[in-house]
Amino acid sequence: FIDVVVHTSIWTIVDSNGRKKIRPYEIARNIIHELKDICSFQEMTHLAVNDQFQALRIQGQIIKWNDLHADNY
Repeated sequence: FIDVVVHTSIWTIVDSNGRKKIRPYEIARNIIHELKDICSFQEMTHLAVNDQFQALRIQGQIIKWNDLHADNY
């Protein structure tokens, strides 16, 4: 699991073209894009942490462990 936790006061952002975007979904999109070659993503869930924070939980499975160079860690 990867959790993207964001304070509700910064939940939305405006991009360089003036379009309103939801910050955690943009972060999740970048994570999925960067890990798409080594992970298989199955699900994304919206979570309410408390009255100040909300989160997205990305569920994935590593499919190419050797590409992580785990021997170096």
